[in-house]
Amino acid sequence: MMFAHTTKVKLVGSFIAILPFLAIGTCLCKAQDQRSTLGELKLEGEHVERLVLQRKDGHTERFDRPGEIIKLPLGEYRLQQVDLIGGHTCRVLRLSERGWIKVAVARPAEL
Repeated sequence: MMFAHTTKVKLVGSFIAILPFLAIGTCLCKAQDQRSTLGELKLEGEHVERLVLQRKDGHTERFDRPGEIIKLPLGEYRLQQVDLIGGHTCRVLRLSERGWIKVAVARPAEL
């Protein structure tokens, strides 16, 4: 009887010890799925050598010689810098909350 009770306690203790690892693993899998989902941004301009976009969380995404369609993680972005072939550069400083472009799964955003 004592052996069965001790085995149950060890089994329950082991299960409780594993629970935090299961929770962490689940969270990491969900985060990876969100990062791996990409949307599209369609560039309307031409002769772009470099494009820098700022994500709403402050992270920047840089694209050298981007094509007409850019694949990037879902979220909201705004233009930070554009370098054109030939040396022309435009840096955008925005202090307002306007000008965000939403990249979603449903359809390409346009810039």
